[in-house]
Amino acid sequence: MKKKYMAMIILVLIISGCNNMTLDEHLENIEKIVSDSLDNPNGKIDEETERFKFHLPFGADIKEKKANNVIIEKGNNTFILFNNPNEEYNSKTLYKSSIKDQTGIIKEKTFEQNNRFGYFIVREIKNDKYELTVGIGGIKMTTKSDKNDLSDAAEFMMDVISSVKYK
Repeated sequence: MKKKYMAMIILVLIISGCNNMTLDEHLENIEKIVSDSLDNPNGKIDEETERFKFHLPFGADIKEKKANNVIIEKGNNTFILFNNPNEEYNSKTLYKSSIKDQTGIIKEKTFEQNNRFGYFIVREIKNDKYELTVGIGGIKMTTKSDKNDLSDAAEFMMDVISSVKYK
């Protein structure tokens, strides 16, 4: 019986240690998530605005929908999805406008794969609070996140933006 409890305690310690990734580990993870999403875009579509269609993952709710913007909530996080229908999937315009102000940027990375221009930008807002922006061409999504939620937020965001189809 004692061995069972000891094994459970060790398992809990191991699992909780995995959830406490360093910032550098999150940044490496985000890089892989963005790159993989460019190679394997999400083909699901279950929501639409006047100008584009997209996939809304399970557990997320739309709070506001306009022609070019959608405000999405999932748990305690708010995400802003922006689409510029005048820009193609390989456009660098949104990326360039996003990095004009270099304040707080701790990591940015761009990718050009499958005729798509992808990127992510992480800015430190204050201790362990970050602004994460991911984008593909004329589509970008932004959220504010705690350090420990950065990888999950990036995965959610890329699931959404890699699914966007212009009408």
